[in-house]
Amino acid sequence: EQSTIITSTKMREYLNSNCIKIGNTPEYRFFDKDAQLENESQIWRDVMARPRQSLPWIIIGNGKDGFEGPLPKNVDETLALLRMFGGQ
Repeated sequence: EQSTIITSTKMREYLNSNCIKIGNTPEYRFFDKDAQLENESQIWRDVMARPRQSLPWIIIGNGKDGFEGPLPKNVDETLALLRMFGGQ
């Protein structure tokens, strides 16, 4: 079920509606642990440099508070976690 989190229309709609945008681009990313990030902003390079205890891992921030830990088991649990830090 975790693999559907990344491809879920429900997840993308939530993120597109609730994440801050730079220009027209919502500021969320899904990265492979081995992704090359030379073309990403420093914030994303810093995020991916943080230590992780397991994979897959999620990092959420809203400018005041946040969470990082294992990715929830499914789309609904992930959306519930995201809603704890902003958005509906």
